[in-house]
Amino acid sequence: MKSLSAFLVLLLLASNVNAASAPAQNAGAAQYSAADAESILALQVAELASSTKLTPQAKQKRIADLVRKTVIAATANAKDAEQAVQIAVGLATAAASAVPEYSQFVINAVVSIPSIASVDGAMDAVRSAVVGAASTDTQGSPSNAGPTASRAPAAPPSGNGGGGVVVASPSR
Repeated sequence: MKSLSAFLVLLLLASNVNAASAPAQNAGAAQYSAADAESILALQVAELASSTKLTPQAKQKRIADLVRKTVIAATANAKDAEQAVQIAVGLATAAASAVPEYSQFVINAVVSIPSIASVDGAMDAVRSAVVGAASTDTQGSPSNAGPTASRAPAAPPSGNGGGGVVVASPSR
């Protein structure tokens, strides 16, 4: 199932690159955006992270492998290094937003790709985008609130008078 999912991501990415390079030829074909690829990758890494059949080390390895392979496939036909870095940052950010607890493995997977690592400033761009996405997500973004996630309330509870800061106490 996981290899089928990875194949589908690669197929989507290849379709997107081919559709962009020959729009007249693929006028009737379904075209997928980078956001679609990012969403699919986010779903896949979230599925891996929530697996009860994998050890933590296996989850880390599979998430890193999936991110690395997806970024390599997505950037294979990039028109230039800048576009490749933008694609890599988008995919890495999506993955880290889905599984912030694995963000360091996402970073390592992306910056270990030679075509990304060779671009000046790419590693810093990936790191800052992923850290920003992961820290934003762990500070209360409702988009990926999971059953084990610790989230701050999005709004103060009623009766607070609207003027104070709500602080969640771990002792409660």
